[in-house]
Amino acid sequence: RYYYWRYQRQTPKMTSNDSSSNNNLSLSIAAGAVAAGLAIASYVTFEARRENDRLRQELDRVNSQIQALTDDECTRQRSSTSRSHAKSHLQIEHWPVVIHPIGTIASPFPQRAGTPRQGLLAPHSRSLLYLSVDIPYEVVDGLQQYSHVWVIFKFHLNAVGKGRDGRARRMLDDCSIGERCSQCGVSTGTAQRSAFPQKIRPPRANGVKVGCLASRSPHRPNDIGLSLAKIENISTEPYVTGSSGKKGRRTVISLLGLDLVDGTPVFDVKPYVPWDNIGVVQNYLTLDSECIATANDAEQSVGTGKIRVPSWVANDDELSEVKWSDQAKNAVREARQTGELGPLYPPLSKKERKKREIAQTKCGFSSADTDDEAIKAISEVVAQDPRSIHEGRGQASNLVFDITFCSLRIGFRVVSNSAGDC
Repeated sequence: RYYYWRYQRQTPKMTSNDSSSNNNLSLSIAAGAVAAGLAIASYVTFEARRENDRLRQELDRVNSQIQALTDDECTRQRSSTSRSHAKSHLQIEHWPVVIHPIGTIASPFPQRAGTPRQGLLAPHSRSLLYLSVDIPYEVVDGLQQYSHVWVIFKFHLNAVGKGRDGRARRMLDDCSIGERCSQCGVSTGTAQRSAFPQKIRPPRANGVKVGCLASRSPHRPNDIGLSLAKIENISTEPYVTGSSGKKGRRTVISLLGLDLVDGTPVFDVKPYVPWDNIGVVQNYLTLDSECIATANDAEQSVGTGKIRVPSWVANDDELSEVKWSDQAKNAVREARQTGELGPLYPPLSKKERKKREIAQTKCGFSSADTDDEAIKAISEVVAQDPRSIHEGRGQASNLVFDITFCSLRIGFRVVSNSAGDC
């Protein structure tokens, strides 16, 4: 009790006046804090506006400088256009452009020897264009509405030359062409152009040399070719990748009258339109001589609308006739039925074989009209006399020459007929 009484005496009691004083103090402190916050916010807002005005003035100044520089550059270019136009065409940048094939050709010509010199000279020769698995089927949607296409390809069997040309090609293969852009695929470095002959001897020019760009030789500054072919069919087939074993489907374009070697890489196909036709080729093989003027009558052909070509190009040296032995025809038919000519010439069904037999025996059709497509294609190739000049092209010979068609070796001999023609 003593301690409690003493504590009671020493501890002062809080009165109502003291409580009101404390409340006033708390309100004053809160009001001061609010006022300080408002002052700080006003200062920050003011500084932000001032910085924004400064940045806007700086941006206007930079835009004015850019516009002035652009006006000066345009004025300078307009004043020097006539002087620099011719010079710009002389300064060619040799940038190696990287392009990737979209597919590969499967054809009955495994070798260059025996391949038609022009595709439409052998309209029954069938080729298949296998598009890459990363090329979707949608890219050919609508292509079946066209009858013919241009095929852009690479001459992949060009042999490496000897001597100086060979060393230049090997140096090109060894050198680095620099880094490539990951987006466009264009090399940022430079490289030496591959070696190519300046002049060549076309096979039918009788030894005359012409510039490589004045011919259709595969040996050119860029190993790129262009051929016209007829669309037969467009389909898809299952495909399994070799490395991963992943299954998918790839697009197959069946073409007729294509003069490409088996395995040729293709860069692009473009539809053939009527405006590409110049009225020279009629029914594939017949040349309209009224529309062709040779180099000998070049002066007379001026203003006549005729197409002028060298005389050796206009020369039609097709063999007059191709005759088969019954044994050779039966061998080709048997090879097709056993699948040796597939997939270009797959085996015929029983119904199709029966239909052809009836046409040959009862309908009065000639044997040539109902021949197998493979036999017709071989006849068209042989009719162009695929021998070289050294083998006696255009001349009769008792020697037997041979060409390769799919997996067959075709032997032929060129003889003179009763009229003295081959």
